[in-house]
Amino acid sequence: MATPTILIAHTDETTRDSIKKILTNEFPLVVVETPEAVLPVLNSKTSVALLLLDASTTENGLDNLLQEIRAIAPKLTIIALVNEVNEEDGLEAVRQGANGYIFTPVKTDELRTIVEQTMAKTRN
Repeated sequence: MATPTILIAHTDETTRDSIKKILTNEFPLVVVETPEAVLPVLNSKTSVALLLLDASTTENGLDNLLQEIRAIAPKLTIIALVNEVNEEDGLEAVRQGANGYIFTPVKTDELRTIVEQTMAKTRN
Protein backbone atom coordinates (compact mmCIF):
# COMPACT_ATOMS: atom_id res chain seq x y z
CA MET A 1 0.00 0.00 0.00
CA ALA A 2 1.30 3.46 -0.91
CA THR A 3 2.36 5.83 1.83
CA PRO A 4 -0.42 8.35 2.40
CA THR A 5 0.44 11.81 1.16
CA ILE A 6 -0.57 15.29 2.24
CA LEU A 7 -1.72 17.48 -0.64
CA ILE A 8 -1.25 21.22 -0.16
CA ALA A 9 -3.13 23.55 -2.51
CA HIS A 10 -2.69 27.24 -1.88
CA THR A 11 -2.26 30.24 -4.15
CA ASP A 12 0.02 32.08 -1.71
CA GLU A 13 3.65 31.00 -1.95
CA THR A 14 4.42 32.11 1.62
CA THR A 15 1.62 29.93 2.99
CA ARG A 16 2.73 26.95 0.90
CA ASP A 17 6.33 27.37 2.04
CA SER A 18 5.29 27.72 5.67
CA ILE A 19 3.28 24.50 5.59
CA LYS A 20 6.04 22.67 3.73
CA LYS A 21 8.57 23.81 6.32
CA ILE A 22 6.39 22.47 9.16
CA LEU A 23 5.62 19.10 7.54
CA THR A 24 8.48 18.25 5.15
CA ASN A 25 10.33 15.78 7.33
CA GLU A 26 7.23 14.09 8.70
CA PHE A 27 5.07 13.05 5.74
CA PRO A 28 5.23 12.85 1.95
CA LEU A 29 3.94 16.10 0.45
CA VAL A 30 2.53 17.12 -2.90
CA VAL A 31 2.24 20.87 -3.36
CA VAL A 32 0.18 22.64 -6.03
CA GLU A 33 -0.33 26.35 -6.63
CA THR A 34 -4.09 26.47 -7.18
CA PRO A 35 -7.07 24.71 -5.64
CA GLU A 36 -8.13 23.39 -9.06
CA ALA A 37 -4.75 21.69 -9.48
CA VAL A 38 -5.74 19.12 -6.85
CA LEU A 39 -8.01 17.32 -9.33
CA PRO A 40 -5.24 15.84 -11.52
CA VAL A 41 -3.36 14.74 -8.39
CA LEU A 42 -6.45 13.03 -6.99
CA ASN A 43 -7.06 11.36 -10.36
CA SER A 44 -3.50 10.02 -10.36
CA LYS A 45 -2.30 7.00 -8.43
CA THR A 46 -1.14 9.19 -5.54
CA SER A 47 -2.60 8.04 -2.21
CA VAL A 48 -3.75 11.31 -0.65
CA ALA A 49 -4.87 11.16 3.00
CA LEU A 50 -5.22 14.88 3.71
CA LEU A 51 -5.93 17.89 1.55
CA LEU A 52 -5.04 21.36 2.88
CA LEU A 53 -7.06 23.56 0.54
CA ASP A 54 -7.04 27.31 -0.03
CA ALA A 55 -10.72 28.16 0.47
CA SER A 56 -10.47 31.77 -0.62
CA THR A 57 -9.69 31.44 -4.31
CA THR A 58 -11.33 29.11 -6.79
CA GLU A 59 -12.16 29.75 -10.42
CA ASN A 60 -15.56 28.01 -10.47
CA GLY A 61 -16.58 28.37 -6.85
CA LEU A 62 -15.61 26.39 -3.80
CA ASP A 63 -18.82 24.36 -3.78
CA ASN A 64 -18.20 23.06 -7.31
CA LEU A 65 -14.60 22.20 -6.53
CA LEU A 66 -15.50 20.39 -3.31
CA GLN A 67 -18.19 18.41 -5.18
CA GLU A 68 -15.61 17.34 -7.76
CA ILE A 69 -13.12 16.40 -5.04
CA ARG A 70 -15.75 14.38 -3.15
CA ALA A 71 -16.72 12.56 -6.38
CA ILE A 72 -13.10 11.45 -6.82
CA ALA A 73 -12.18 10.87 -3.16
CA PRO A 74 -15.29 10.67 -0.94
CA LYS A 75 -13.37 9.75 2.22
CA LEU A 76 -10.56 12.28 1.84
CA THR A 77 -10.06 14.58 4.82
CA ILE A 78 -10.24 18.17 3.58
CA ILE A 79 -9.13 21.07 5.76
CA ALA A 80 -9.82 24.52 4.37
CA LEU A 81 -7.13 27.16 4.83
CA VAL A 82 -8.69 30.57 5.42
CA ASN A 83 -7.40 34.00 6.33
CA GLU A 84 -8.45 34.76 9.90
CA VAL A 85 -10.24 37.92 8.78
CA ASN A 86 -12.45 35.77 6.53
CA GLU A 87 -13.77 33.15 8.93
CA GLU A 88 -16.95 32.99 6.85
CA ASP A 89 -14.86 31.31 4.09
CA GLY A 90 -14.05 28.50 6.53
CA LEU A 91 -17.65 28.09 7.64
CA GLU A 92 -18.78 28.02 4.02
CA ALA A 93 -16.14 25.41 3.18
CA VAL A 94 -17.47 23.17 5.94
CA ARG A 95 -21.05 23.67 4.71
CA GLN A 96 -19.85 22.66 1.23
CA GLY A 97 -18.09 19.48 2.36
CA ALA A 98 -14.76 20.26 4.01
CA ASN A 99 -14.06 18.46 7.28
CA GLY A 100 -12.87 21.62 9.02
CA TYR A 101 -10.79 24.75 8.62
CA ILE A 102 -7.77 26.46 10.09
CA PHE A 103 -6.58 30.02 9.83
CA THR A 104 -3.58 31.29 7.91
CA PRO A 105 -0.94 32.09 8.81
CA VAL A 106 -0.88 28.51 10.05
CA LYS A 107 0.02 27.78 13.65
CA THR A 108 2.55 24.93 13.85
CA ASP A 109 0.92 23.08 16.76
CA GLU A 110 -2.58 23.32 15.29
CA LEU A 111 -1.42 22.04 11.91
CA ARG A 112 0.58 19.17 13.41
CA THR A 113 -2.39 18.07 15.55
CA ILE A 114 -4.71 17.93 12.54
CA VAL A 115 -2.12 16.11 10.44
CA GLU A 116 -1.30 13.57 13.15
CA GLN A 117 -4.99 12.83 13.80
CA THR A 118 -5.71 12.41 10.10
CA MET A 119 -2.67 10.26 9.39
CA ALA A 120 -3.40 8.06 12.42
CA LYS A 121 -6.88 7.37 10.98
CA THR A 122 -5.36 6.25 7.67
CA ARG A 123 -3.20 3.68 9.48
CA ASN A 124 -6.18 2.04 11.20
